[in-house]
Amino acid sequence: MRIRLLLIALIALPLIVGAGNGRKYATITIVNKAGQEIAVGLISEDNSQILYIPIPKGDRMVPYVYKFTLEKDIYRIRVFYMETYDPQTGVQCRRGRAARMEAFRNIRIVVTECYGNAPTRGEPSLVKMGRWSCIY
Repeated sequence: MRIRLLLIALIALPLIVGAGNGRKYATITIVNKAGQEIAVGLISEDNSQILYIPIPKGDRMVPYVYKFTLEKDIYRIRVFYMETYDPQTGVQCRRGRAARMEAFRNIRIVVTECYGNAPTRGEPSLVKMGRWSCIY
């Protein structure tokens, strides 16, 4: 009986203490519904991490979903549209401002067309780029 308890304790100890080097990560999901290729630029608050992630074309009917993992931190995020205009309407795409993203939990970001505003804000873990300036 004591051997079983010792074995269970040895197996459970890494699960309780946590494995790895102590860093915590957040999963970021970007859903491209823009109708064109986009890129996402991320810069950490202390400029130690700079990421530029190209994301293939997706639209409202067949969105492209891209997931990646980041260290939990505060980032500046900016979405870049690869075309200077919307391919369907010909509307000029304005350059978006950088938004503050507090990546301390998993976040889903939906990128819509470069013109107009997103129809709704979405649920608490969902952000639609271009309308809100801060992502919590």
